[in-house]
Amino acid sequence: SARFGRGETEAADHLLQGAITRSPTNAYLLASSAQVYMRNGRYTSAVALFDRQLRLDPGNMDALMSRSVACLQLGAFKEAITNLDRLLTLQPSNDYALFNRAIANLQAGQLEAAHRDYLAVGKVFTNAYQVHFGLAEIAWRRKNTNDTIRYSQLYLSKAPPDTAEVA
Repeated sequence: SARFGRGETEAADHLLQGAITRSPTNAYLLASSAQVYMRNGRYTSAVALFDRQLRLDPGNMDALMSRSVACLQLGAFKEAITNLDRLLTLQPSNDYALFNRAIANLQAGQLEAAHRDYLAVGKVFTNAYQVHFGLAEIAWRRKNTNDTIRYSQLYLSKAPPDTAEVA
């Protein structure tokens, strides 16, 4: 992490890969290294390590969730959806996975699935302004002016004033 923080990405990568080569099945090392990559925007490297974790432990829900987040960051929305579908099969009440799947479905253009997920998330997180933003985006893409206005107003009434979309 310190090497990444100092901009020494090649040295940081070399250290991580060396440690992984010496202990390729160390679950803690794989998880820690993947998180270091995630914190430093190296999502492709993180995905590779999450894949290794999942080969060792296919039911590793932390790796599955983190892998889906990395896929979202990479713009691999359909891959994120596949991961989140699997995670939600294993943990049906994982509301954060459901929220991430709503985002992935929206970004993948799967508006009906996104709408369904956002509505379900909104029942759990009743004051989550992000839900209203997602629903407003879906309504806008569907050219539904009334719902776009309604959800946008809800979003604006709940979002902090320094939120990027508000400012």
